[in-house]
Amino acid sequence: MTEEQTPAPVPDESAAAAAPQAPAELPALHITAEHVRDGEYIGPDVSAWMGHIEIAADLGTVRFAGAIAATGRIRAFSGAGIEAGESIKAGGSIEAGESIKAGGSIEAGESIKAGGSIEAGGSIEAGESIK
Repeated sequence: MTEEQTPAPVPDESAAAAAPQAPAELPALHITAEHVRDGEYIGPDVSAWMGHIEIAADLGTVRFAGAIAATGRIRAFSGAGIEAGESIKAGGSIEAGESIKAGGSIEAGESIKAGGSIEAGGSIEAGESIK
């Protein structure tokens, strides 16, 4: 065969079958005792986190000096609460085993749920329910 007559490539069936897939689970920042000193959060910047933020159980109320925001959910397990000096915003839900408190607004694309109180210096908005 000459260069002009080369056959068309045969499609790879395994690549075609694997092509369209559901989006992968968002990465999660797991906040543990090593990220908290005297109740204050001292870990990486969470003012615009790309993924989920999860606060380990039994840390008490974890205070963030500024805003806390995630493209996914923000969840504090049993015995943990969330307090932000500014706003709290999540593309998914915001949940806490204890209270949720923000100096600014609290906004969730899905639900907001707390085992204790929910307080904000500004508005509280959820795409679904507030409990």
